[in-house]
This record gives sequence, structure tokens and C-alpha cells, in this order.
Amino acid sequence: MAAQSPAIAEIALQLEAAAAQIHVLSTLPGAERFEYIKQAIEDVKAQVETVKNEVSAIDGKIDKMRSDFELHRTVTTKYNTKVEARVHNERMRTANKRVTDTNAGLAALYDLRTNKPIHNFPLTANGFHQLDRSTCDRICCALDWAAPSLSLRDQQNFLIDQTGFGGTID
Repeated sequence: MAAQSPAIAEIALQLEAAAAQIHVLSTLPGAERFEYIKQAIEDVKAQVETVKNEVSAIDGKIDKMRSDFELHRTVTTKYNTKVEARVHNERMRTANKRVTDTNAGLAALYDLRTNKPIHNFPLTANGFHQLDRSTCDRICCALDWAAPSLSLRDQQNFLIDQTGFGGTID
């Protein structure tokens, strides 16, 4: 243990000398500038982190706005399609009011979801009497009409009525 004491004392002296040198270095004008520069760098890092967080928040808001815009576009497109089909259908109903013969041609109505003619839409009043229940339901669905509790014959007559047919049904 006695041999270690001089080594410890020597290390202590070296540490004291190093501390004195650090103290001398810290009193130099350049050392003060270094601390200011170091603090400025830390401040810039903090500002960059703040800007990064703000940009990230803005990105989130932009993504939400983009998503809202796409949803609005989809809803608007569906709405416009439905409105265009309704306008067409009103014109066709008006034209169909002039048809009085059950075998004469009726103007086809459009599906409100697609704004295209309804598939296999009967083109005569008598043609509606050939429809089965599922076809009647499909046409009602395409036109946004509800007639589920009617008998098949009443549902067929309901569809004929809704097309604007101007004649009488047997």
C-alpha cells in the first residue's frame, strides 16, 4: 500500500495541473467565444427541432385535407350522377305520359347510381308484366323507389305508373 501512495499523490498532482490548465484555457477570450458558439448551436438545434415538429404537424393537416377533399369529390360525383339521372328520368316520364298504348315504346329510365339506362328495362307497359320479383326489385333499387310489400302484380303496376305511362293498365 505504501508503494501506491506516491502514485496516487502523483495522479492527484497531475489532475490538479490539468484542472489549472483547463481554468487557464477557460479564461482565454477564445474559450468564451466557444461557449457562446456552443450555446448558439444548441439554440439552433432546438429551433430546427421545433420547425421539424411544426412541419410534421402541417403535413398531417395537409394529409387530412387531401383525404377530406377526396371524400368530398367522391360524394359530389355521386350526387351529380344521381341529379343528372333524375333530370333525365323526369324528361322520360314526361315523354312517356304521351304513350297510351300498352304495346307502344316507352323511353327507358336511367339508374341513379350510374346515370346509364337500366339493364333490361322494359320498353312497353306490357313488358313490365313479364318481370319477375327480383327484376322488379332491381329496377326499384336503381330508381331509389321502395315497393317491397306489394304483390308482384302491384309492384309491376307501380313500376308502370312510375315510368309516366299515360294509358290505362288492364
